Amino acid sequence: MKTIYEEFKERQQKETNNLPIYFAFGNAQLQERSNELGFESIDDMINNVVGIGAGGFCKKEDYQKIINTFKKHNEELKEKLKNDEFLKSAFRYEMSNHEYIVTYDIYDTLRALGITIEEYQKSERMQKLFKEAKEDYLKAMNELGW
Repeated sequence: MKTIYEEFKERQQKETNNLPIYFAFGNAQLQERSNELGFESIDDMINNVVGIGAGGFCKKEDYQKIINTFKKHNEELKEKLKNDEFLKSAFRYEMSNHEYIVTYDIYDTLRALGITIEEYQKSERMQKLFKEAKEDYLKAMNELGW
């Protein structure tokens, strides 16, 4: 059964996957994307796209839509993190995702949720929920033989 955080992440991932974002690594893929997007040449494409990092790009006219979607995702996450069940679920998921059992590094878990260490240190609520999530996580890892 999926947690509320997993359902949230899946919904946001589907929205992200539907965005007009393209990737190209090398000239052959640049040519393929140029053809796919209907540009006359790679140079024509380069003049009409915006790089978004890691080999990703989008058409200039789609850039604001992409930015707005990511802003909306961040705002949704911040709002959802106000819910104790959601936050605990998020901590637990991100501990697992960032191999807390190996590193015992709280920073990776917090960073994945957009929480600074200062915010965490000032919040008794976050500390309490992190501790509960950590106990659940460590118990599950122990049951798996870790």
